[in-house]
Amino acid sequence: MDDVKTVEDTERFVRDAMQQYADNNGLQVGIYYEGKLAGVIG
Repeated sequence: MDDVKTVEDTERFVRDAMQQYADNNGLQVGIYYEGKLAGVIG
């Protein structure tokens, strides 16, 4: 997620994460702290 700085970066990240999951090649998981996104692992 360090490379996600623009809306287009976010769209690419989500698209790639969805494809990764569809390909059964892992998944991305959000880490939340006090109701706010703190990071991502995957």
